[in-house]
Amino acid sequence: TLVGSDLRGTEHRLILDLFIDNRQGVTLDNCSAVHRVLLEEAETDKFLSDVYRLDVSSPGVDRPLTFNWQYDKHVGRMLNVQCLDGTTVKGTLTEVSEGDILIAPVAPKKQRTPVEPRRIPFDHITSSTVEIDFR
Repeated sequence: TLVGSDLRGTEHRLILDLFIDNRQGVTLDNCSAVHRVLLEEAETDKFLSDVYRLDVSSPGVDRPLTFNWQYDKHVGRMLNVQCLDGTTVKGTLTEVSEGDILIAPVAPKKQRTPVEPRRIPFDHITSSTVEIDFR
C-alpha cells in the first residue's frame, strides 16, 4: 500500500520517493517489485518518464502513520500523537482496537503519581509518529 510520497529535485532532475507498507512489513523484494512495475509504466506515462530517479522504500519511523492497520505493528513503542483538539499525547502504545488506540502517557519528570492511560479514537488523530527510544 502506498503510504506516502515526496517529489523533490529540479524540473530536469525530478526525484520521486515512494513509501510503501503492508501488515507483514516491507521487504527489499516488495520495494524492487514496485520499482520494476513503475519503470515499465515510465515507458508510456509522461510524468514517470520525466522522473530522473525513483526510490521505493518502507516509510521508516520518521513518517507519520497513515492507516489504522499500521498501529498494530507498533504496540509497545513510543508514539507522539497529535489530536484534533490541539493536544499532543506522547506515550507507549499499549493497545489497538477497531476504533481507537490506548496510550500510556509519559509522566512529566516532577510528577510522582502515574498518568492514566488515554484512549484516543482514530478519527480524533491528526498525526501520529513513532518516537525512537534511546534509553
